[in-house]
Amino acid sequence: GTYTLLHPNTHPLSEYKKFWQREQERIKNGMVREDGEWIPGGLYFYWNYCPMEKTKRRKKHSKRSDRIVDFPDVFLGDYLFFHYLEQARDEGQHGELLKTRGIGWSYKQASFGPRKALFYQNSSTFYAAFEKEFLIKDGVLNKTWAYLDFLAQHTPFPRMRLTDNVMEKKIGYKDPKTNAEKGMLSTIIGVSAKDDPDKLRGKRGDIYFEEHGVFPQIKKAWQVSLDSVEDGENVFGLMCAGGTGGTLGSNFEGAEDM
Repeated sequence: GTYTLLHPNTHPLSEYKKFWQREQERIKNGMVREDGEWIPGGLYFYWNYCPMEKTKRRKKHSKRSDRIVDFPDVFLGDYLFFHYLEQARDEGQHGELLKTRGIGWSYKQASFGPRKALFYQNSSTFYAAFEKEFLIKDGVLNKTWAYLDFLAQHTPFPRMRLTDNVMEKKIGYKDPKTNAEKGMLSTIIGVSAKDDPDKLRGKRGDIYFEEHGVFPQIKKAWQVSLDSVEDGENVFGLMCAGGTGGTLGSNFEGAEDM
């Protein structure tokens, strides 16, 4: 029910300050066990800082269940997926997940933006979808903003926002004396690419495609984005597409080709 019972203390040598410095180190670089087994920082952040809606049975052998909000369960699939993305980033590659329903994909995807925005200065994260509703109805952006609010309420991590609307957040603050923008200056932006994949042109940062199985022009949008995050052997960001495939009439051909 709590991250620490230590009394808040901003002194750099206080136990409270050391605790949150250790958490930041784990969120950025992962956690290594004594026997050498480890998890990437993205997975540490997801398991420990990203509560989600999930189903819990009232009794072991009963079918009666409740929808609750709690932290993600520990699954092997998540362990493998986050290692997969870590390897892709290290090697200057990208990723794709052709998924089934009910694996918490949108929650995993929603965890990427807050981690990048709160711990990597001047970073940019883009969430792209064919339809705006995939981003904001019960979509990935709503979950992303909920994570930012949760972290602002329960941790001392950056919380002030220079931009704060339904499609974009910018982490930072204005100096009251100079009016200059300061802080992380990192952004999370939603992009609806319906009928115009070129909206993704020039977006340098991490780019995540939501529901690419129903994205008719996903191959063009992917290529446009690829030209923005790569320059020869230099790779500026990670791209990952995820979605449910095989739905009748879902314009699945692009995702299938990928």
